[in-house]
Amino acid sequence: MVPYIIYLFLISYLSGCLLSEYNNSLYEKQDTNQMSVDKFNIVRLKCMLWTSVLTILMMSFASLEIEQLFKDGPLSYLSDYWNVIDSCSILSNFILITTFTYTLIMQNEVIDIRIIRTFGAYSSFLMWIKVFYWMRLFGNLAYYVKLIQDTILEMGNFMLMCMIIIFAFANFFFVLNLNMPLG
Repeated sequence: MVPYIIYLFLISYLSGCLLSEYNNSLYEKQDTNQMSVDKFNIVRLKCMLWTSVLTILMMSFASLEIEQLFKDGPLSYLSDYWNVIDSCSILSNFILITTFTYTLIMQNEVIDIRIIRTFGAYSSFLMWIKVFYWMRLFGNLAYYVKLIQDTILEMGNFMLMCMIIIFAFANFFFVLNLNMPLG
């Protein structure tokens, strides 16, 4: 659990602070001031080190998921929604690390920083959900985790009904909007 918490904080720091620091130093470097170039190189080195550690951690957690996938079989593995959350988390972490590494290699904002931050937000969110799920390991919190989990599952039918109603009104306004004059 401790390596995962470290991994979570590293991902959060990358997507929250380090991306902005790199992006700012990237635009400051364009001033061709030697101090700006030196700052950019230090930040870039820090980013490379950070992404290297994150890649190692991501690969170790991904190997655990792949091992579980082969042990349980694809259908059994994907029938548990916690496994799906874990897989989505690893996929979003992979996209985050890959896009940021590509940006580091190219030394240019090839991929918009907002897109990379979006994947960072999803990565952090999915990882926090897993931390929440791990709270069931503690006896005092297990009941509450199970209670929240059951509540969310029981709300499924109600949420389906709400989505149908929202789509019905959206469809109504979409068709109604088609009748509006252009201009």
